[in-house]
Amino acid sequence: MKLLVKIGCIILIILFLLIPLFSVSGISDERQRYRSQVISEIYNSFGKPQILVAPVINADCIQIVKYFKDKEVDFKETPYKITVVPLFTEISADMHVESKNRRIYSSAVYSTTFNIKGVFNVPADIFDEQDNQSVLIRKTYISISITDPKGIKGIPEGKIGSKPLVFDISSEKYNTYTLNAPVSIAEITGRETPFEIKLPMNGTKSLSIVPTGLESKTMLTGNWPHPGFSGAFLPESREVSDAGFSATWVSTWISGHIYNKMVNLHQAQQEDYQHYSFNLDFVNLVDIYSLVNRSVKYGFLIISLTFLVIFVSEMLTKCRIHLVQYGLVGTALVLFFLLLLSLSEQIPFGAAYLTAAAACVSLITFYIYFSLKRIGSTALFSVSLTSLYFVLYILLNVSDYALLIGSGLIFIIIAAVMIATRNFNWYEVSQ
Repeated sequence: MKLLVKIGCIILIILFLLIPLFSVSGISDERQRYRSQVISEIYNSFGKPQILVAPVINADCIQIVKYFKDKEVDFKETPYKITVVPLFTEISADMHVESKNRRIYSSAVYSTTFNIKGVFNVPADIFDEQDNQSVLIRKTYISISITDPKGIKGIPEGKIGSKPLVFDISSEKYNTYTLNAPVSIAEITGRETPFEIKLPMNGTKSLSIVPTGLESKTMLTGNWPHPGFSGAFLPESREVSDAGFSATWVSTWISGHIYNKMVNLHQAQQEDYQHYSFNLDFVNLVDIYSLVNRSVKYGFLIISLTFLVIFVSEMLTKCRIHLVQYGLVGTALVLFFLLLLSLSEQIPFGAAYLTAAAACVSLITFYIYFSLKRIGSTALFSVSLTSLYFVLYILLNVSDYALLIGSGLIFIIIAAVMIATRNFNWYEVSQ
């Protein structure tokens, strides 16, 4: 009966330790929010993650329809916009990427100049007039949409045909901005007209590009060793090494459904672009807060298995360990996760994990020795606890196999306990 009472008290201690354990997860979330605030300061000074919508030609028009009303001639004016996408677009850029620090945090920032080339072919009958209606062209302009104009580090330059392009920026709409340059519709209608644009730009963390041509090709290179590729299009070819990356995207209006969407895209909200863009992310391989939160999820397992090892050692050595001692060991186990969080903000995660695990294993082993009073049993306990932390580190780094490794670990531990206690008389102990 006393044995069952003690087992029940140990379970209650484990459940009680879940309160400070998940408090560590709350602290991690709070620190993550603080990091986001600090990184937003970098965004505000250097430029936000950029979304670039490649050039199109827009024409603001008024349709004038003549009709008769009470035997008198009247006119109805209807404003509308015509958008013409390029026949072909080619975008190239060599990106310089670095980590910009603010307090104890950092974010990837990039500087580049986009070289945008292509060909427009505005149909001659695009402003077709009929007997009872005419079209008044108010203005025609070439447009490029971006996310944050603070990221423009120089005056955009370009030409269409032989005419230079002089860009101005429109007012903010749906968290996007548009660079517009007026063009003469008469000089580009009914013929293929090449264009070139150089757009110097800064940004942070990621770049998204919406290809607008009926055929589009984008070639990006940079010095960031671990880029991430996502979005509606993946690169046709890519090379990634420690020296940097190079990637090429190819798309058509058929694959991107871009032809019928361009009018709305230049008036869209940011989240709408993800359906038509390809994304290049300058990621840090280690997100310390997600790793800490994942490790906390294994905290219940670490505490339970450690208590199981202590309990079996207590039964085998007949050295009694008080419930207070279980509580102190459990507190030290919880403290590991708080140490891991605080250290990983200052040093690399691997070094932080090693330091926190070594400190906790050393403290708990030292404390348990004076309870078991046997070097062999204490050494076995220390090896078991070290193995738990080693397996936890593996679980954090190979998430695809976490379930397999975790279930295998539990099976091995249960098997070891069953083997170690196979000749144990539990009836004698319970009395």
